[in-house]
Amino acid sequence: MPILQNNDEIILVLDSQCDNSCVFCQNSRLVHGKNTQQLTHDEPDDINTIKCRIRLAKSLGFRKICFTGNEILNRSSIIDLLVFARKLSFTNITVQTTGRKLKNFVFLKKVVTAGANGFHVPIYGSTAKINDAITNSPGSFVDLMEALNNLSRFDLPVTLNGIFLTQNYADIPSLVRLKIEQFPGMRFMIDHYRPHAASLIFYHFLMPRYTKVIRYFKKAVELYTKRYRYHSDLFIYFARYFLSMPFCIINKIDKEMFRCVILKISRGYLVSVKNKDDSFKYTSRRKVVSCSGCVFNSLCLGPYVHYLKAYGSEEFRPIKGA
Repeated sequence: MPILQNNDEIILVLDSQCDNSCVFCQNSRLVHGKNTQQLTHDEPDDINTIKCRIRLAKSLGFRKICFTGNEILNRSSIIDLLVFARKLSFTNITVQTTGRKLKNFVFLKKVVTAGANGFHVPIYGSTAKINDAITNSPGSFVDLMEALNNLSRFDLPVTLNGIFLTQNYADIPSLVRLKIEQFPGMRFMIDHYRPHAASLIFYHFLMPRYTKVIRYFKKAVELYTKRYRYHSDLFIYFARYFLSMPFCIINKIDKEMFRCVILKISRGYLVSVKNKDDSFKYTSRRKVVSCSGCVFNSLCLGPYVHYLKAYGSEEFRPIKGA
């Protein structure tokens, strides 16, 4: 039962069988073989042991808790755990889920009544064809749309988590348009692919070159700025995840976003991420020779090591003037 810490939030990772088999996941059939049916299951942890950890986290001052782990809603004990967290007066009780179980409105209402007051839900494409190819699960997009429509009936924070891959980068503008038109009040981010050790051999298959994705991100940011102001909370949350890219790439995507938003939030991001990234072998970042000539060298973390191993450093050019 891994437990992670994110500022004042405790992240409780509990194994359970997932409803999807995403191509980039360390538990994916792509990695472990197409005939694999179940790669994870409920851990043998006694529910009282789990509750003891939750109670300890609250006594240590944590005010927020996130339940996650493949598909956390498949755990038979999840309702009991949510009720327990609510009774301990956690201010934020978030569930990270594929969303597929939440197409059932009665079940969603049960989860919310138990204590969940926030959700993180992944979305990888604007159509069933694109999304389901990434989840390796036919029907996942239809289920997700039903779930998001159900979630829209509650006044609760919902975050849509995207990731850009070779399989969907050209769809990013359409994905942004779908979010804006159908779920305008939900937070949205498109994150960087960070491979686990088991999936490193598929890196070229999954991660595109930055030069290929820049024009699609340009259009995505253009759409986002037309709907949300640069300094709105929804735009800042969206922009924050561009910081997983080197500054020279962000600057090519949108100079206005880079100067109005990225530079203002980069120092806080640098403090919160640098030590955490350095502690994970496969998520570390490294400067290249050209970084030394960039005026933002002290703020930028550089590209990811595995990206450099795959594609080299020729795409990265220093920014000469502020």
